Amino acid sequence: MRSMFPEHFPVSEDDRLRTWKSGRIVFDTNVLLNLLRYSKANRDDFLEVMSQLEDRLWLPHQVALEYLRNWREVSSEQKRELQRLIAEIEGMKPPRGLESMRATSTLDAQRISKEWEAAKAGLRTLVEREGLAVETQRHDDGEPEETHSKITELYEGKVGEAFGDDRIPTLTAEALKRIKAKTPPGFEDRGKDDGGVGDVFVWLQLLEFADRESAPIIFVTDDTKSDWWHKHRGERLGPRTELIAEFTARVGQPVLFYSSRRFLEVAKETAVATPSTEVIEEAGSVAKMWSTLVDRSTLMSATEMGRRFVEGDMTRRPDPTSLLRRQLLRRDHGVHHLGYYSREQLTLDIALVEAAIANLEFEARVTGDGSRADELEDLHRRSESLHELRSEMHLDEEPRDSWDEPTAIDRDDPDEEGAAGET
Repeated sequence: MRSMFPEHFPVSEDDRLRTWKSGRIVFDTNVLLNLLRYSKANRDDFLEVMSQLEDRLWLPHQVALEYLRNWREVSSEQKRELQRLIAEIEGMKPPRGLESMRATSTLDAQRISKEWEAAKAGLRTLVEREGLAVETQRHDDGEPEETHSKITELYEGKVGEAFGDDRIPTLTAEALKRIKAKTPPGFEDRGKDDGGVGDVFVWLQLLEFADRESAPIIFVTDDTKSDWWHKHRGERLGPRTELIAEFTARVGQPVLFYSSRRFLEVAKETAVATPSTEVIEEAGSVAKMWSTLVDRSTLMSATEMGRRFVEGDMTRRPDPTSLLRRQLLRRDHGVHHLGYYSREQLTLDIALVEAAIANLEFEARVTGDGSRADELEDLHRRSESLHELRSEMHLDEEPRDSWDEPTAIDRDDPDEEGAAGET
């Protein structure tokens, strides 16, 4: 059975060791961009690992193009996000209807109004303090230009050719056909500007290179979506068997898939490089943070959360602002950075997710409408990942509240090479 369906089984130990000894190493765009988010010491450590493996590095043209288009955005994203948060907080309107409530309701409208303004002022102070801490750390660590320069030097002469203009129409049509049929990768990126074609181009360029060189490949990606990985209830089980089968049929060589964290761990285990424990931990934390938080499309904005707080039946509706304040008060306000990500920002994001969950669950109970069950499940997965990240940052020294129970979701990748059954 194994000979007929090799994609459903882990690679042999001989093939695994051979690939680690001589295979070409390909980083996805997200790994290179995440590197700009590391703390300085760990960025330098990761770059040293890349230098130790320099003669084996190769980059698809599409990855290089995406990296060059986006690295400046990454370098300024934290400051931009903080500015957006400040503007959003400043734009939050006071509760509507409080004046009429003074005359018609038994609720203490004056107290609610004061709590609202206090919450708003507290959030603004938190964000401003975070911004100062980020700028201080950026000054201490040096700007990302230095890291960008080292990355471009490492890949000089190691970037694949672009698809020729004569091939682009045919390959784009092929990519769109694959995406429509949900043939991995790319179909989870249909909402992006390129409709997911970029991921398909990365894969096709990788296939062509490996086929031409008859080379085993180590592919490293921090993309956690289901068009790269088999997933069950949010947990990765291994790379998509369709990708393994396609690569094996065309190239006849092994391909190993890893997250950046697991790549560093195995590089150390096999003695092909010497990453520190600190960079391994940060690689996992940064990747998890951005895969969880970059897309906030399912979360309510602060303004929307505030609107829901003051509208409807306030005697029954969960109070997200109060929840947020309780979460913040449970943490001391010293800045504890993991890269550029502070404990306060993590606590804020946990509170935002929990508030969104509370609202969706309340609406489902009141209306009996289960149409947003998938959205709610996704929010629960995000919450679980955030709580796990909080544990990694050692913020769980206090007793947990009822919404803080730990889960086993999205465990750190025990072993991602091979096929289904291994993550």
